Amino acid sequence: MERIKSGAGMADQSKISRRLSQSAVIQAIANYGPISRASVAKMTGLSKQTVSEIVGNLKDDGWVRTVGQTEGHIGRRAVVYEISPSGATVASIDLGGTKVRVALCDLTGKVLAERTEPTDPLGGIGVVDQIARLVGQTAKDAESDAKNMRVAVVGVPGVPDPATGAVLMAPNIRGIDQINLPASLTERLGVEVFVENDVNLAALGENWLGNQGEKGDLVFVSVGTGIGAGIVVGGELLRGKTGAAGEVGFLPFGADPFEPDSLSTGALERVAATSAIIGMYKSLTGKTCKCQKYLMQRRQKTSRP
Repeated sequence: MERIKSGAGMADQSKISRRLSQSAVIQAIANYGPISRASVAKMTGLSKQTVSEIVGNLKDDGWVRTVGQTEGHIGRRAVVYEISPSGATVASIDLGGTKVRVALCDLTGKVLAERTEPTDPLGGIGVVDQIARLVGQTAKDAESDAKNMRVAVVGVPGVPDPATGAVLMAPNIRGIDQINLPASLTERLGVEVFVENDVNLAALGENWLGNQGEKGDLVFVSVGTGIGAGIVVGGELLRGKTGAAGEVGFLPFGADPFEPDSLSTGALERVAATSAIIGMYKSLTGKTCKCQKYLMQRRQKTSRP
């Protein structure tokens, strides 16, 4: 019996090892392609044989493609590879308190089509139905085969609970803390769905584009319907013990943190989010302004020396 358990454990370890090796190869090609197999091996520390096997499988499955050969080197030229844009599509969903934005992207991150509309005021399952409809419409706009969509990623203005699928600390979207969001969307879309804090995703995107996937450190702060921060340390998200490290809107600044509104929305968010800025503008000027872009332009002008 012990031998069976040991054998199963070794099989699991081998599978995990293969997945990690494959992930390392994909990241190297995505960040530094076009790139040769020898360069991938040097970069990842994997053997040339292992890299050749992984790249061959990725090419057969349509994930990578050849794009020529190395130039300017002495000796035999090597074939170079890059991510194949048409290998699959990804549905990217930005779920906010005021609007939902859906984009269909290829494997290089190029947006093929996108749609935006106000967030369903019903919240909860109403938002799930809205997202599913928008994803279907966006796929049609992109003239993309629905079967080519492999995964969907949802950015939410709150803290996803991995145990229940609920989104916590998201007062701007009604009922989102009462449903299993990833499970509900997976049922409707037919693909695996990942739910992550929207500002965390923005921070990861900034690190990917700005640091080419290197292990950088940065803090990304977003001010909109709510306030949040994404913290990247050594190329990895800093989540904190409860997953709420970036919920800076709840910092005890600007308003009494123990008032009911502060407990549900956040003290800092009450005075510094978009609605608070608009309210402050009206109290100072007597005018109503609904344009955040205009306020930012005014702020830039008045803050110049």
